[in-house]
Amino acid sequence: MQQQRIFGLDFARALAIVLVLLSHFFKKIDVLGFFGVEFFFALSGYLLGQIMWRVFNNDTSFKIVFNFWQRRWFRTLPNYFLFLFLMLLFHIYIKKDFIEWNVIKEYFYFGQNLLKESSFFYGISWSLCVEEWFYLLFPIPIFVFRKLGFKNINSFCFTILLFYGSCFIIKNYLLATGIHNLRMVALGRLDSITSGVLVAVIILNCNEKKINALALLGVLLFILSLGLMLFSNKDYSENILLFFLIPLSFSLMLPKIERLKFPENKFIFIRSAITNLSLWSYSIYLSHIPILFTLYYLTDSLNSSLFMKLSVKILGFILTILVSKWLFVYFETPLTNKRPKELRPTKLVLQKYNSNSI
Repeated sequence: MQQQRIFGLDFARALAIVLVLLSHFFKKIDVLGFFGVEFFFALSGYLLGQIMWRVFNNDTSFKIVFNFWQRRWFRTLPNYFLFLFLMLLFHIYIKKDFIEWNVIKEYFYFGQNLLKESSFFYGISWSLCVEEWFYLLFPIPIFVFRKLGFKNINSFCFTILLFYGSCFIIKNYLLATGIHNLRMVALGRLDSITSGVLVAVIILNCNEKKINALALLGVLLFILSLGLMLFSNKDYSENILLFFLIPLSFSLMLPKIERLKFPENKFIFIRSAITNLSLWSYSIYLSHIPILFTLYYLTDSLNSSLFMKLSVKILGFILTILVSKWLFVYFETPLTNKRPKELRPTKLVLQKYNSNSI
């Protein structure tokens, strides 16, 4: 399986999860986690855009939409509900902290941060909430436009504009109602994944020579975004323009990153580490906070010196990698393999992405 993988996409996933880990293990560089999650959103949209383009090019029946949902849910829900259950056990039996049912129930339908900031309980799940609502909502207008007789390209363009416009309105509404941390409010963040879809559609319909130009534009937008973060009077968590530019800049760079090549038969350990981090990234993302918080709680009385704090973080990192590897091999992969096959796959459109689809 690893021989068929695309190194550039593995590198993108590995880089994103490393940024997230660094931000959560060392709070003073928390902004790296922001970049890491936005990179994940861009990559998710980039891959999902190619999948949806392929399946809607083949068929316009609702079974295509339902098949898409099934494949996404088989891929994402088992791990999520496993760690949701483990977090409940942690709060009940270790912290002796009772979580009200009104709080817990929202996590079963990804309503915990739908139009509000996420609660303290399993806060890391906020980004998965964005992903799951995108999976559910984005194919619907494409399906409707296709049923109305629009071409694939027009259906995608109209849907992308619809999501950009809706998210812009929602973010302004949230600011007007006193919610200033826009980053974790799911329905206002769907445009981050939409940017990846936009670039996927561009790549599928443009000449390969455009890739360098897109990458350059992405770099320039990222530099502009850094300038906004450094010199704006607003906190980045309430800057609507920034939440548009960052994922778009990453999305524009992805086609170029995808084509990165690793030296053949050299630095095998480095390539293996990157591939494994990519493969295990979903489990790493879901597991690292529960593991780290549990260690913090159990070693609280010993965690006074710098040496002990660093030791706990190193132990947390090692346990996260080991647990994630085990979960990927014995839990995540077997369940993902049970998902239904993609309906009517085509050999004409980007079949190479099958081994790297999320």
